[in-house]
Amino acid sequence: GRTLRATLKSANPSDVVSLAKALRATAVVLDDIDRGPTDGALDAVEQLVACGVAVLASSNDSAEICGALLRDGRIDDHRTFGPIEPDVLERFADGLEAEVVERLRTCTVATVARYKARRRALGAERAWQMLASPAVDEPVPAA
Repeated sequence: GRTLRATLKSANPSDVVSLAKALRATAVVLDDIDRGPTDGALDAVEQLVACGVAVLASSNDSAEICGALLRDGRIDDHRTFGPIEPDVLERFADGLEAEVVERLRTCTVATVARYKARRRALGAERAWQMLASPAVDEPVPAA
């Protein structure tokens, strides 16, 4: 089947539904569902499910997902990824200070990768501040 990938932060939910129908998609992946418009995401998920389209969604902060999206019949199966595995962190940790590596041990792979990108783009101090304050979510400037 066909799979459509979209980010509702940058795509209109009704356009995603229309495109999925036009392409006869069997699945739609909604990236960062916690960052887009909640009402639009809910409507899109309901319409897609009603058409028999499988909906998969990713989120960096499950606390930001509208509870209505998590009810039965919408996004039913929830998975949480734990902290980065030590051997993977070791590969990422090249050139990082011990204090930073210790802090990263409790983070997900996505957070570690985002920290590394911010460190390259913004410098060690600013990246550390953003890591220490996870509520701060600034885009990573192009390097």
